[in-house]
Amino acid sequence: MKYPKLTKPPDMSDKDWNKVLLFSLVSFVFLLMLICTSIYELNFILKSKSADGEVVALNAGRGHVKVEFRTIDGKLIRYSQSGLVIYNVGDKVTVLYDPERPNRFASTNAIGALWTGTISLLFFTVVFSLATAASLKSK
Repeated sequence: MKYPKLTKPPDMSDKDWNKVLLFSLVSFVFLLMLICTSIYELNFILKSKSADGEVVALNAGRGHVKVEFRTIDGKLIRYSQSGLVIYNVGDKVTVLYDPERPNRFASTNAIGALWTGTISLLFFTVVFSLATAASLKSK
């Protein structure tokens, strides 16, 4: 199978072509990271256990808090939570945690807490894809 050759359009300067290639590469890298992060998050959600938790302290404002919960076997866990979420001390939350490593992998069951990294990567993927498209249109 013969693939088309990637060549610069004749009416585009070398500088503009380099921008197109750079933005395309960055978009592709962000897309790969987005896919990997999404798979990781979905895997965590599928294998996690849930527990009732409570926000017990603010670390650096309402978006960076300490959460306490008990695992299925009664072990008390306290961890730091951040993300695109706002909590107050005393808020009741549902916590998802890895039963094998509850100290290391725990998160409140909120879209902003679970998917902050994925949402950020999606944003940058779209921005650099649009930059690629804009670079192709400017001649």
